Amino acid sequence: MQDSGNVIAAATKGIIDPLAKELDVSARRMYEMLGDQCVYPKSKRLIRAIAMHSQSGARLVKADLDAMFAEILTPNNTSRLSAVDLHREAYEAVSALLENKPFAVKKSELRELIAIAQLMLEGMDRQEAIRAV
Repeated sequence: MQDSGNVIAAATKGIIDPLAKELDVSARRMYEMLGDQCVYPKSKRLIRAIAMHSQSGARLVKADLDAMFAEILTPNNTSRLSAVDLHREAYEAVSALLENKPFAVKKSELRELIAIAQLMLEGMDRQEAIRAV
């Protein structure tokens, strides 16, 4: 698991202006919202606290988040992925390891590889489900 700040920084790299426009705030305000005012680390803390007191409650939160991600990560996002994309991510991950880059870089590259592989698997699962019908 990455530091919440690193996750948000990586997830929003290069899209601050479109995010600000989507949320109808200035770019400066967007940076504030993603900085010390970011709800992501607070949400993670809350979910951990819920899990300490109620495993079923934590599972409910996870199920809801899984449903949201299934909705927003549409097949269109996975249909554009190719073996070239997978190869590029694998190369970057292996390169980071071989070049003995900082630990955070290695972890980030490996997570990106896992993410693209997971997206490709989800796309294949969807295709299999369609063919089975």
